[in-house]
Amino acid sequence: MMHWARLERRVPRARCTRRRQAQRVGAALALAIALGFAPGGLAAQESPSVRARLSGVVFDSLAMRPLARAVVQLVSAREATQARSVETGENGAFAFDSVQAGTYLLGFYHALIDSLGITPPLVRVDVRTSGDLRAPLAVPSAFTLRTALCGPRAISDSLGVFVGFVRSAVDGLTRPKSTVKVQWSEITIGGEGIQRVTPSVQGETSEVGGVAICGVPMGGTVMLHAWNATDSSGFAELEVPSTGLLRRDLFVGPSRAVSLRDSTADSTGITTTVLRGNGVLRGVVRRPDGEPLEGARLTFWGSGVEVATTSTGAYRMQELPAGTYTMEARALGFLPQRHAIDIMEGNETVTDLRLESFGTYLDTVKVTAKRVFASREMRDFEERRKRGFGTFLDEDDIEKRNPFFMADLLRMTPGVQVIPGQFGSRILMRGMGFSAFCYPAVFIDGMKVMNVDGDIDAFVNVQEIRAMEVYPRGGSVPVQFQTLDGCGSLVIWTGGRRPKYEAPKKK
Repeated sequence: MMHWARLERRVPRARCTRRRQAQRVGAALALAIALGFAPGGLAAQESPSVRARLSGVVFDSLAMRPLARAVVQLVSAREATQARSVETGENGAFAFDSVQAGTYLLGFYHALIDSLGITPPLVRVDVRTSGDLRAPLAVPSAFTLRTALCGPRAISDSLGVFVGFVRSAVDGLTRPKSTVKVQWSEITIGGEGIQRVTPSVQGETSEVGGVAICGVPMGGTVMLHAWNATDSSGFAELEVPSTGLLRRDLFVGPSRAVSLRDSTADSTGITTTVLRGNGVLRGVVRRPDGEPLEGARLTFWGSGVEVATTSTGAYRMQELPAGTYTMEARALGFLPQRHAIDIMEGNETVTDLRLESFGTYLDTVKVTAKRVFASREMRDFEERRKRGFGTFLDEDDIEKRNPFFMADLLRMTPGVQVIPGQFGSRILMRGMGFSAFCYPAVFIDGMKVMNVDGDIDAFVNVQEIRAMEVYPRGGSVPVQFQTLDGCGSLVIWTGGRRPKYEAPKKK
């Protein structure tokens, strides 16, 4: 039932061959029979002189706007060969003039309907008199789709659904029997401190390559990963809309594993495995005003590939694995962005970005203040620094390093290893053995954080760090920051860093 509108769209009526016309007639007739309209059981047209105008608007209930370039079809339920089609304009409007008396089926087709994997909605129209008739059409709402796919319990529990197709990054065709996993992070605060868990749900695509996975959090960020045999995607970070319906296709493709070792690691440092391929990604990064942005850093998750933009804002990444992956862009003074990118095997993908500024500041307004006393945490910080154990970074030290990531802040710190990971860099410290490394205990503002993968950027934005204490060995850790695993500790104090105040020069 999904092909009748698609067939009319592909084959202009003036050029129909007999075979194609028979196929179109058969599809329209099948629709009529499916809705209970048998050709022999219809009443005769009331009057051949009746001429009506049928119009309406196709509305996208997901995006809450009219749906442009939708193919609307009007098929006679009495004579399936009597089919007319028009395309909606930018305002979603359509109209059929000189419609004779009779019973009709009205429907539409759009790529959006195909991506949702649903049957095009149909409306029965009875034309009996001349004049203007209105027949609005709409894409089902997210509420309707969630209820149909996940049942009423998903609505009561405020859970969302992911809908999409898994496709090959080689030829773009759908991949049946693929597995899709959706996972996300949840942080809980309790008696044992701050703990992070990563719930997940997964499903398998149907024979046509589509999948619907219920139970994802509404209004949050999720990671999607798909695989089929030896082909896979990377981790794609996506936002679940507040409507609870996340729709996107995922591409899986071939890749090769490559072992990388951080250039700052010593001879006993550990290596990490990344994925490489034949894909190329290029584009231009611009400021909010459209001017090129030089020096922006772009990282392709899971590949170990990181580049910086040139003076023209251009960037180019090579040897990328095929499939859907996440690219992250950062620049000093601009909000970081993450985008899910589809890399096709052996092809070049073009993605231009525009980074947004952190905010607008009024140069004519200057506020200065004098610190009367330091907080208790900062006083204790200074006391521990005087004892000489560990490495201490205050506001001035952090500003000098000008960090984008935690890796920038901790790289070259004695006793700390920084290695590339699936979502970014991982932080490790020397363990109990001579060559063993482990994830350090992490304390943020005095509260212990559950650190299961060494990804410190997942807990705190480096721009919000005011001071930091690094204890690479368990024996040097103060008692309040000690753990039983024998690894070191990383103590982070947050708060806005204050720029140095410079007194105006005397003239």
